Amino acid sequence: MRAMTLVLALVLVGAFTPMPQPSTSASPVDGESARFGVVAGAPFVVDLKLATYGRFRRDGSAVVFGSISCSRRSDFAWVAVMLRQRAGRGYVNGVGFGELVPCRKRATDLRIVVDERDGVFRGGSVQLEAFVVACRRHYCTEDGTSRVIRLKGRKR
Repeated sequence: MRAMTLVLALVLVGAFTPMPQPSTSASPVDGESARFGVVAGAPFVVDLKLATYGRFRRDGSAVVFGSISCSRRSDFAWVAVMLRQRAGRGYVNGVGFGELVPCRKRATDLRIVVDERDGVFRGGSVQLEAFVVACRRHYCTEDGTSRVIRLKGRKR
């Protein structure tokens, strides 16, 4: 995936632009051709880092902490977090979203509230799935992670 992102970042193909051909030459595509633009340089990369812990709140929701940074300034970045915690014979699931405008080289702290959908989050292990999409002009890149974190109660 990273190799593909690198290739796409190094060579961006512009939109096909019809170019009229001189009337004296015959063209196999009815007088039109395609023009490509190539942009070279460091790839546009987004980096999502999440803490190994989160907090559960009295209302049953959870809070996940972390940071996001981009190799170049982006127009926007969008983060989604999904949590799943074992609760008896079933599971508590939740989803949270965060939007940052824009993403920069310097890391920006995240605090994403994950609302429970079918129960109450409590202290203990939680399966976390998270991803971020950052876009710059006509190009987007992504990063994601999947791991177990621990939920703790609030600080006193």
